[in-house]
Amino acid sequence: MATEPTTAATPNVVVSAIHLHVAYIVMFVALALGSFYGFRTWETEHDARVVAEQQVKADEVQVKSLQDQIIANDAKAQQQIAALSQLIKQVKTPAQVVANLPAVLPTPLPVPPFVNSDNSITFPAEDVLPLFDALVQGKEAEVNNAACQIDLTNEKQIVQDKNAEITALKKKPSFWSRIKHDAEVALFSAAVTAILIH
Repeated sequence: MATEPTTAATPNVVVSAIHLHVAYIVMFVALALGSFYGFRTWETEHDARVVAEQQVKADEVQVKSLQDQIIANDAKAQQQIAALSQLIKQVKTPAQVVANLPAVLPTPLPVPPFVNSDNSITFPAEDVLPLFDALVQGKEAEVNNAACQIDLTNEKQIVQDKNAEITALKKKPSFWSRIKHDAEVALFSAAVTAILIH
């Protein structure tokens, strides 16, 4: 039986084998770090998406509730405005004004006004100040209403802008842009690994 002669390992072969084993170890570590990085990126994105979806669902419920309240308040206001409009159409004479005045004043007058024989209305001196207060409060309400209408218009614009911003933020980067980003990170890691090996 003939045996083949074995050659002794030269220092170059040993160094070459050590470089090869170090390269394998470095590649294994780079692969492990890349895998860890990829998993952590996915996990972080997943957790953030789950939290965001829960918040969106809670916000949608709250928005629906607020929208229902707005609809109910608008309907109630329209009923009251319709009743006042109907009252304005029905009241034609001074006697009808005196009879319906308590319905439109915020507080009753101390002494009711009365209709004179010439169809004019006389307000007792005690009624002048409360009537003036009611008129001033009506003017204040008119000014506040105008300011509220402007604020409402601005608030609607703010909500519209925020909704557009939310839509833009909810849009995920495309699959290819994420792949490109991760490839750049991997190439950078590989370059650093290659520099460390040599």
